[in-house]
Amino acid sequence: MFIDLLFKLGIVHAVTDLALQGPQFGGKGPPDKRWPYILTAHALVNSGGVLVVTGSSWLAFGEFCWHFLTDLYSTQMYYRTGKSNLHLDQLSHAASKCVWAFLGAN
Repeated sequence: MFIDLLFKLGIVHAVTDLALQGPQFGGKGPPDKRWPYILTAHALVNSGGVLVVTGSSWLAFGEFCWHFLTDLYSTQMYYRTGKSNLHLDQLSHAASKCVWAFLGAN
């Protein structure tokens, strides 16, 4: 069950975090007033994927918080340093999927 959930969450993550991510996001975010709404919507789309796969609103809420904070941190680091760390960002997202798969399987 854990591997099954992890595989499904990985597929959903590839769709919601990469394929459905619009050019206005791009991992860096625009420096305008719309940014909080774009980031919130992006985190909601990703949490919706967790909801569909696991059927758990609690895990979906956890994904929303984790995803929002991870991407907020990533964008803040980009604005401060001019560099983004895609590997660290995706590692954090992968870790969340492991947690949701573990909790969803038990």
